[in-house]
Order: sequence, then C-alpha cells, then structure tokens
Amino acid sequence: MIKPVTFNARNIKKLVPFHIAEAKGINSDEAIHFFVSDIKLNAIKNRKYIPDVYYKAKAVLTPDFSLYLEADRDEWRRNVELNRKIGEWWQREGVTVIPSISWADETSFDFCFAGVGQGGIVAISSQGITRIDLFYRGVDEMVRRLRPKYIICYGTKVFLNYNVLYYQTFVEERFYGRSGQGWRRAKSTGR
Repeated sequence: MIKPVTFNARNIKKLVPFHIAEAKGINSDEAIHFFVSDIKLNAIKNRKYIPDVYYKAKAVLTPDFSLYLEADRDEWRRNVELNRKIGEWWQREGVTVIPSISWADETSFDFCFAGVGQGGIVAISSQGITRIDLFYRGVDEMVRRLRPKYIICYGTKVFLNYNVLYYQTFVEERFYGRSGQGWRRAKSTGR
C-alpha cells in the first residue's frame, strides 16, 4: 500500500520528467513525474537502485505505465501492480511518493485504484485522452474511492469539480515559455 502524503501540494512549483531530473538535477520545490512514453519507462522497470535526485525532490510521482484500451486486462493489471510495487519500494526507502492513477475503462476500476491510501495527494495525466467521458467517469470513481486532498493533473486543463492543480507538459512549457502551474493555478470550477 502506498501511504498517503498530505502536504500542501500547491508548494510544488513544477513537474520535471524523470529522465531530465536524473540528467540535470532538480530543485527542492519541484516534483519528478513519469508521464512519458512507455519506451522511456522501460529504463526503470528493473532498476535495483533509487537515484539520489529522488530524495531531493519535493515528491516523486509513481511511473505511469500505459493502460491502453486495446490491451488486455492482464496487461492493465500488471502495469497497475508495477506502479504500486515501485511506489511502495521508494516510499519504504524514504522518498516522498505521490501515486499516479490511471484507468482504462470501467472494467479496470476494480483494481486500478487499489494499493493507494485514502486522503492523500494523487496524480493523473490528461495527455492522450481519447474518450473524455471515460476520463471523467474515472476521475469521479477515483475521488469516490480515494478521497484525495489534491489532484495533480499533468497536461491539458480538463475542468474538474475537485481540488485540482494543473501543470504544463514539458512541450507546453517549451512552447509557451513558462513553467510550472503559475499560469493555471486556480482551482477549476466545473466541467
């Protein structure tokens, strides 16, 4: 079980991709994320060490292994279990961990929210949403089951009725020339 963390998530100024944080370092008010391609995530699947930079970050989000709709349930389940296993390991070793939550469709709801404590901070990504209705249903179910204090949303603002902090993607940051959540700081007020 990944234990909930409950600090003020508004103190996270920026989300940095793990491979960039590992190569260049990170500030103590930044968090490390894994909302990257599965090809990049393969580099960490069998790691036996935790990079020092993870201890310096405000928090580290768990790896976001894809749950593609066209994949089978066994693959979805394996990817969720790997997300939790890695997060639990990092947490046991003293890293501040925020679980990344993802789902495929309603049939994945029975396991995709498992292994995460209630009342903490969780992270989701709005990148690559193919069915917004399914995304909203998943968010609603996640909130019902996990009752998060904050939801960190990496990517496009998708108007949720919850305490959501939006963060730009790496591409948006480079394109718009801004960083972090400053330009999207307000709590969303509806769909």
